[in-house]
Amino acid sequence: RLKKRMNYSALWRRVLASIVDGLINGSADALILFITRRKLDMSVVSLLIYWAYFSYFESSARQATPGKMAFDIIVTDIQGKRISFSRATGRWFAKFLVVPTLGIGFFMAAFSSRKQTLHDKLLKTLVVIKNAGNR
Repeated sequence: RLKKRMNYSALWRRVLASIVDGLINGSADALILFITRRKLDMSVVSLLIYWAYFSYFESSARQATPGKMAFDIIVTDIQGKRISFSRATGRWFAKFLVVPTLGIGFFMAAFSSRKQTLHDKLLKTLVVIKNAGNR
């Protein structure tokens, strides 16, 4: 059986998608603050929003957050299939741990043949261009 060729997403697409997702999540944080008119522990609220957002969207049938959709990229497992909610949660958690290390795990994408970051390697996931024969 002939293996489909996957086009792995360049880091610049992923960065721009992250900016869009950050703006969406930041807006959600601001809206919650405005609606509640209370000083909530926004660090906890923000973490919950980010976790639910990324885990839900990346494990959904669309396989992407709105930011990733804007740049036509999706998250898959190594075989090109949709990831589960638990794997998406693990991916988010691993990404959350990698960010404080000055993003060193993200630079791995530049040296990986599949353009995988550390959290993608750990969870055996790929970020690929959607309309490039991935399905």
